[in-house]
Amino acid sequence: MLKKSPLKRGNSKLEKSPMKKDFSPIKGKGRLKKSGRIKSRVKSEEELIEEQLLRDKRTAFYKQCETKVGVRSAITGKYLTSPGRQNYHHVLQKSKYGDIEFSFNVILPLTLNEHSMVENDIDKFKENIEKINWVRNNYEQCQRESAKWEKEFENKLKI
Repeated sequence: MLKKSPLKRGNSKLEKSPMKKDFSPIKGKGRLKKSGRIKSRVKSEEELIEEQLLRDKRTAFYKQCETKVGVRSAITGKYLTSPGRQNYHHVLQKSKYGDIEFSFNVILPLTLNEHSMVENDIDKFKENIEKINWVRNNYEQCQRESAKWEKEFENKLKI
């Protein structure tokens, strides 16, 4: 049986660096450096309300996707067992094309495996390519549909 040798402390030749208390801003998203840690920017109450409204809007939109777009995969025709936001694919990125985010014409119902494959390789499925081309040719129609849906959602909130 091996015996444990005692650790020798204090023999290290490494110098300890003192903690810097630097509160200067770091380039990026308004984060501040504080005692070696990155501190997130505190959001205002208006920003928090705006984010919650967007989450509620997206949740309501995806619930309506079940009836408007369907619950069968556009690629294989398989039934989506528990349709949710992860089963509906925007053929154009929401970050770049935010003005058509709430249009049902830009949505493809997909299974989870298909969705991950489409996200990794956009050109893999002809259904996705056809839908992208259709949306690009009918972009103004998608904008009108998205704006109409957003107005309906806001009117429901006012009631």
